[in-house]
Amino acid sequence: MNAPSLTGQLRLVCVADGLDIDLDTLQGLWCVEQYLALTRQTNHLIEVTDGVIEV
Repeated sequence: MNAPSLTGQLRLVCVADGLDIDLDTLQGLWCVEQYLALTRQTNHLIEVTDGVIEV
């Protein structure tokens, strides 16, 4: 049995600017500095474990 695909699950979207970025390709590669920069841009709870972002 194969696990379901998670493609497109982590996205950065700003409707006002027309921004829609798929961040799945960065999963497993996030560093602390990138994580902190991301948390400053959102009001959602975000955590990083072993380079993987969870919202």
